[in-house]
Amino acid sequence: MAAACSTYDGVPEASRSGFAYGVSKSFVKWYSASQSERFNGRGQRIVSVSHGSVDTEMGRLEERNGAGAIVAAFAVPRWGNAEEMAELFAFCAGGRAGYLTGTDILVDGGVVASMRERTRVAAQQA
Repeated sequence: MAAACSTYDGVPEASRSGFAYGVSKSFVKWYSASQSERFNGRGQRIVSVSHGSVDTEMGRLEERNGAGAIVAAFAVPRWGNAEEMAELFAFCAGGRAGYLTGTDILVDGGVVASMRERTRVAAQQA
């Protein structure tokens, strides 16, 4: 814990919330993968979901901090909706997803894929 705190203290104050978000997201993904074997022995599955911008009250708060511009500029130029997320969660919890465990599902309208591709193309052009 001390090492984690000292790392956080070394991050510029303006970047700390983004740093903390990245660390927490990485932890959730790691935990899902690391616990899947343990829980599978009990007939349970572990899946995490990394969602993009979703049209909810919380999502609209994020829009004021720049999420709206990100959504408009990438693969699926719209916000996700709560029904789409509910369908995914229902599938994950249902019997048809019995082989799904130890993973994170990225459902972000292609934002991460677009960002990676744009970075790749820019690097080739440099």
